[in-house]
Amino acid sequence: MAGGRKFTSKDYLALGLSLLLACAAWFVHNLSLSYSGLSQCSFIVQCELDGRANVSSTVSEVVARLEMSGFDLAASKYASHRKPRRVEVSPEDVHYMHGDVFYMAKDDFSKYFHDFFGTDAKLEYFVTDTLFLNFPETDNRKVPVRLLSSISFKPQYMASGDLRVTPDSVYVYGKKDLLESVEFVATEMIDYYDVSSDLYGEVELKPLRDLRLSTSKVQFTMPVVRYVEQEFSVAVNAVNVPGNIEIQVIPAVAKVRMKTVFPGVSDASEIQVSVDYAEFEAGRSGKCLAELSILPDGVLEYSVEPQVFECIIRNDY
Repeated sequence: MAGGRKFTSKDYLALGLSLLLACAAWFVHNLSLSYSGLSQCSFIVQCELDGRANVSSTVSEVVARLEMSGFDLAASKYASHRKPRRVEVSPEDVHYMHGDVFYMAKDDFSKYFHDFFGTDAKLEYFVTDTLFLNFPETDNRKVPVRLLSSISFKPQYMASGDLRVTPDSVYVYGKKDLLESVEFVATEMIDYYDVSSDLYGEVELKPLRDLRLSTSKVQFTMPVVRYVEQEFSVAVNAVNVPGNIEIQVIPAVAKVRMKTVFPGVSDASEIQVSVDYAEFEAGRSGKCLAELSILPDGVLEYSVEPQVFECIIRNDY
């Protein structure tokens, strides 16, 4: 154009860059919008089923209609061509069918939706109705769990029950010759000091070389109470004595020492010490062993002194 401005190469470069930036902005804007579309996820199910391999031998696929951003939708389509991911599911969501075949219904695998498609995806509906899985049997052995522990209590506190572990046994998987040498699985050591309340927690199992465990950890519990030490003098009674027999127990009074749940036993009449005439008659040694035939609630430990009594037949008519 006569008298007009001539465009230089810099002007054309600036124009090109402006168009490129505009296209990029348009592209980013559109990808940030929400879209609805079908997406497919390929994965391998991992599940700890008793007596079975812990990974399905088949690749599973789930198809669903999703609402997600353009970025996520494009990423999910790309992910469908990658190596299948591994998704761990609970045994309660896997149901036996026949042979090595198991299945998961829609209500079962829907719990793992975000494991399939990511946390930002919104489910509209599943196209897939049922997943069929193959878990082959494998050599295994069920063995008890041995809990290793070192526990001490605060003064006037003690366990009111056993230290329990759940589960108390686990499956060990591997070659048959290795399984034959496994008698138990031990936990890592649990250390507690100055305990004054119920114990509960989780502890790892010690791994076994070249073998797989059905679980890597177990739970443990132990009830703990505050106690008081008490001492009572209690008359000794003879039981199971025939009507034509009169028996004298020497000494006639026993000393009973007890550890009881705080605040303790308030009425000594709740305690009864007895000797059994039938045991005395069977032994014919003139000695009787005493036991607490009536024991109040809350007694944790007790001892009776003396433990052995003289029993004398006074009348035999």
